[in-house]
Parts: sequence; structure tokens; C-alpha cells
Amino acid sequence: MLENYKGMRNFLLLWTGQVGDIVGNGVTRFVFVFFTFRETQSATAVTLVALFAFLPKLLLSPLAGSIVDRLGDRLGLVLSSFVSAIGIGIAFILALQGGLGIGPILAIAAVTGAVEALQYPALSAATAQMVKPEQYVRADGLISAAKSGSDVGGPALAGLLLALPHGLAWALGLDVVLSLVSVVIALLVPIPKRDTGMEAKFSFWKQTTSGVNWILKHPALRRLAGLFLVVNLVGVIGQVIIQPMVLSRTDGDATALSTVLAAIGAGGIAGGLLMASWGGPKNKVRGLLIGILAVSAIGQIAFGVTGTVLLWSIFGFLNGAIVVFINACNQAVWQTTVPKALLGRVFGGFVFIAQITVPFGIAFAGLAADYIFEPWARSGGALALLWSSVAGEGPGAGMSALLALAGAMGVVAAVMGLSSRPLRALQEEHKEETASAMEHLQTTEQEL
Repeated sequence: MLENYKGMRNFLLLWTGQVGDIVGNGVTRFVFVFFTFRETQSATAVTLVALFAFLPKLLLSPLAGSIVDRLGDRLGLVLSSFVSAIGIGIAFILALQGGLGIGPILAIAAVTGAVEALQYPALSAATAQMVKPEQYVRADGLISAAKSGSDVGGPALAGLLLALPHGLAWALGLDVVLSLVSVVIALLVPIPKRDTGMEAKFSFWKQTTSGVNWILKHPALRRLAGLFLVVNLVGVIGQVIIQPMVLSRTDGDATALSTVLAAIGAGGIAGGLLMASWGGPKNKVRGLLIGILAVSAIGQIAFGVTGTVLLWSIFGFLNGAIVVFINACNQAVWQTTVPKALLGRVFGGFVFIAQITVPFGIAFAGLAADYIFEPWARSGGALALLWSSVAGEGPGAGMSALLALAGAMGVVAAVMGLSSRPLRALQEEHKEETASAMEHLQTTEQEL
């Protein structure tokens, strides 16, 4: 088994630093949510914090990819962690002085979200340089396991620290320390330098948008990015709805919700470790499409239909594991298909395209649940009665229908992907399409 990790020593060292950084970020996210809700008792305020962190990351992702290609993967990782440490350090000082408020939290969330845009393209590109192509899925599985571990370990660590005197400050201080440790490791670990062709003769704006343009000129990857645009839209509806649905259907039982969320996180860790050990399917595109089909059916439709903590935990565990499987396969597809010179820009472009619908999904889910699906479930209509006979009635029944509907849309998207010959043949045909797209990109840039 250790033979599978031969030659990955430097990557594993870099990964260790990133694990600390990711877990520390999870601690801070929990602290910001906890503090905001404690001070305001407002779910809207909590959502606002999430949007302030997410929107800068989304909007700056194409620029971030260009910066990574221009400055290098190492510097991209260092800047992401170091600027984040400064921002969280300010929150740490304010918490010690009793001056932390909603305004500073929103500002710091925006700054850390903006620099976090550098982490994904930098780490993805560095991984492609540091391991062999046949090890991409193993490496990506470890990264996904770290992110899932953050979803479990971050809140757990934050909960322990918040119970201490000045716990709010110490929780933030832990994130600062872990971020700085990741900076030191990123500076010390050898990371091969890529020839990115980021020369002064090309417009910086054109280089910033070249990742998106490259995807749009690459038919199969354009379809793949478009598929994730749809999948992320319906997926985020599920993420937003699961928590209030579980609370509504268990009379506000916080223990039930924490159990379900822990199961989802544990599934992610298990899925990441499985991918790291197994290496994933031979055909990564077909694998991720089947994964989307499975996660939509299990993680959303089956989750919405059932109504017990045990079944939610089982389906949640499977959901977490399958999501990691999908992400690892998807990451490997892009790493093997995109020329290394363009990795940062294309990864940034992919994030922008694939996640541009997420804010709309977040806003739609809450409004649709409160004003459409919950009233519908109480209406006594024929369809509402039919649904209640399947999934039960009472508070949360409408949200469960919305979750199942989102899953059905995900199934349709997966089936369409499986029926797309360009997508199915992506890995076999990428060499010719890559060469053509690279030639087009170089011609376009030189026209400036």
C-alpha cells in the first residue's frame, strides 16, 4: 500500500500544512457564525456572513488563477494563508479587547474569502506538479478528506475552546497559528516551478480572463463546467435546506442535527481516505457522472423522503463520501487535461463558472422553503397529501419536498451528462482538443 505513495513525500509535507490551515479556517467559520447568531439572534445575519465570505472568493477566482500563474503556486499558497492570518489576527485582538462586532466580522470574512480564492488554484496546480498523473486522485482524495475533516474538527475544536475563559479569542488565535505554520511549510517544501507563459507582452486583463476563455473554447470541458454549474445550484439548495429541515422535523433537536452533520463530515473523511488508498476509477469522467447521479438520489431524494435521525445519518454519511469521490475525480480530470502552463487560470475560471449560481441557490432555497413549499405542504391539496403519505407531514414536510425536487434535478443533469458522448470521451480525446484550444488562446492573446 505504501508503494502507492512513492514519490509523494513533498506533497504530503505540503498537505500537512494545508490540513492545519483548512481546519483552522473551519474553527473561524464556526466562531463567526456562533458570535453573529449570539449577538443578533438572526438567521439573516448569519447568511450575510456566509455571503460576505463567499462572494469575494467567487468574483475574484479568475483573477486569483491569473495571479497564481504569474507569481507561482508557492507564493499563491503563502499569500492566501498569510493575509488570512493577518485578518484573523485582527479579529483575535478585537476579541481580547471586547471590541469584536458584526461590522469587523463582515469585513474580515470578505478579506479572508478573497484571499482564499488563491488557495484552490495554487494547491491544485502545485499538486499536479508534485505527484505523478496516476497519483492525482490519491492526492486529491487526501485534500478532500482534509476539507471534510475541517467540517467535523473545526466546530469540535471551536466548541472546546469557546468553553474556556476568553475562548472566542483563543479559537481565533488557533487559526492564526495554524495559518502561519502552513506558510512556513509552503516556504520550505520544494514545489516545482511551472512555465506559465505569463509574460509582460500580454494584457493582464486578458490573462485574467484567459482561463474562462480556454474552457469556453474547449467543448468537452465547457460541458463539464456547465454540468457543475447546474449541479452546484441544486446541490447548494440541499445544503441550505438540510439543517432547517432536520430541526423542523425533530422539534428543534440540536443533538439530532449535530449527529446528522457529523455523519456527513465523517462520510467525507472516509471517502477521501478511500480515494487516497484506491486511486479512483480508470475513467474519471464516467465515475464523477455516476457519482452525481448517486449523490442526487441518495443525498437528496432519499434524504428528503426519510424522516428518522438514523436514516438521515446513513444517507448523510454516503452523501459525504460520494461528494468527495466526485470532487477527486473532477479534480483529476482537469489536472490531466489542462496544460500545466494554464492550470492556475483554468482552475480559477472553473470555480467562477461552476459556482456562479451558488449565491442564487442560497437565496432561493430559504425563500422557496418559507413562502412556497412549506405553505404548499400545509395546503391539503392532492399533491401535498400524496407527498405526506410518502414522506410524512408536519413542519419540514415542504422542505423535504424541495430537497427531493433538487435531487431529481441533479439526477436529470447526471443522466444528460452520461448521454453526452463528448463528456464520456473527454479523457480519450483531450490531447487533440487541448492542442487546438492552446493554439486559439495564444492567437487571441497575441492579437492584443
